Amino acid sequence: MTLKPVQSDVSSRDLLPISWLNTILYTSQVALSVYYLYHFTTTRWLRYCILSSLLLDGACSLVSMVGLYLFMINPGPPLIYTWAVPVVVLLTYASALISQSFFCRRYWMISRNKWITAWIVFLIAANMLCILVATIYLTLHPQDFGPKVPLMLSTLCAATDLTIASSLAWTCLHIESSYASTRNILRRVMIQALTCGITTAIFTSLMSIFMFSFWDVFCSLFTVLGRIYSLTVLITVILLKVLNRSDASSSRIDGDLDCSEPTFLGPISSMNTLDTETGKGQSSTNESATVDHSTEPRFASISNGIDHTLGIHFHIIHIVETNLSLSSFKRCHIVRI
Repeated sequence: MTLKPVQSDVSSRDLLPISWLNTILYTSQVALSVYYLYHFTTTRWLRYCILSSLLLDGACSLVSMVGLYLFMINPGPPLIYTWAVPVVVLLTYASALISQSFFCRRYWMISRNKWITAWIVFLIAANMLCILVATIYLTLHPQDFGPKVPLMLSTLCAATDLTIASSLAWTCLHIESSYASTRNILRRVMIQALTCGITTAIFTSLMSIFMFSFWDVFCSLFTVLGRIYSLTVLITVILLKVLNRSDASSSRIDGDLDCSEPTFLGPISSMNTLDTETGKGQSSTNESATVDHSTEPRFASISNGIDHTLGIHFHIIHIVETNLSLSSFKRCHIVRI
């Protein structure tokens, strides 16, 4: 069975709307990035990811517009044979690499699973290596361009997205916690991972399908693929940040406050005032004086930590519960990584 050859001729009438769509998406990306960096605090890692995506997507958009301009004023060979296409391919998948690396690091911070993390890193590295080799080869031998190479690259990229999303969602789903705020954060991380992974995988799969039927649609999806990756991450991060701010129980875990030092949740004291009101204060005092000192505080830890959806990584490392007859104190030491 042989694949149907692709029709690589694209008219300027089709390329111009693609350029407009790409400009609109990149403008939206810039606006959302500025909004996020201005209104929310975040880690250095996430800030670098956002700025790197802006730089790569801006360069990709600029190269696309320059290539389109040169093609329109001087129509020559098909656009796929020009210098702009290899550059756009590399910049697009570099933007995808940032998104995949972001979620890979998040998965590692949550699960600490060396084997699955190593497999994800292998998929990401194999994807970029195949793209680099294929781009160089097709640049030197453009006559060998066919549907097999784009199909292989898009399939590998979609498989990487789905692997990261499913692994992260599975890990968050199987972390048990008795704290509502922790469960809310885990649920939101899982939703973000599934949303980003499935969205990008759907776009990549559609791009592969349209490659054999509607070449113009394939070019349109591929041109904006890098912006789709960046916008999906930005939108979900902003939405989850807003949701965490509205959650009063997780406001200290949200990362909006300065967590450069260990943050102490205030002692939640449940005083038994019933005894004092009924004149049993003396008996309570006697009981407190004869507390069994063999009862030591019980320490529990939520293993593996939680990578917050906005890049704030923390571990709930100690939960100290001291049982007294008069009061019980619970303190959580939240340490920012």
